[in-house]
Amino acid sequence: ISCTGITDITPIDIDFARKYETEEGGRGYVIKLLAVAKRRGNAVELRVNPALIRKDHQLGSVSNEVNAIYIEPELAGPQILGGRGAGRNATTSAVISDIIKIARNIRRGVTDELPSLNEKIEVIDPDKVQTKGYIRTSLKHIPGSGAEALRILGEHGLNVVDSVQRRRFGEIVNGKIYIPDIITVEAIEKKFITSALKELTKSKRTHGPTLFLPFEE
Repeated sequence: ISCTGITDITPIDIDFARKYETEEGGRGYVIKLLAVAKRRGNAVELRVNPALIRKDHQLGSVSNEVNAIYIEPELAGPQILGGRGAGRNATTSAVISDIIKIARNIRRGVTDELPSLNEKIEVIDPDKVQTKGYIRTSLKHIPGSGAEALRILGEHGLNVVDSVQRRRFGEIVNGKIYIPDIITVEAIEKKFITSALKELTKSKRTHGPTLFLPFEE
């Protein structure tokens, strides 16, 4: 299962998410770490990653020690289950629950088996999943840097929706000014995004690693 953590998330990303689409009347986005399972025909898409989700989505208000599970059944419609998943009291509750379950199994002389994924279910290659999102890269503040970034994305098949430079997050490195650029792209297979990120990172017109964050609708 493809797993990505929150290590590379910065205040730039949080600020962008909060403001995105607000000029068009939207409420903005938040960044959440999600474990996602989606059925795609006879196969299943499985991944763990931070993603942009609309602030008014049911998962958008989940914060602090609260965990939530959002389910979209075929007939019943969207449902959400939530509760405290961390902290002293929540952990104590989980431990007590496990002890009681083990004691009951011993009393009954049975052993629980952990559920496993049906071997007949195909897990989709994450590189082949179509994903839309945004790319954050720090561009050297000289003529042509933006054009170079767009050229790289275009050569890898990425279609740009918009591009926003965040001047207030700019930084000076070795006497050169670098300004973060947030480039939103349409859905495309993840493998093309990965190859574009590698080339952007190697470019002499960028500084530091590039980041991709998907939108989760």
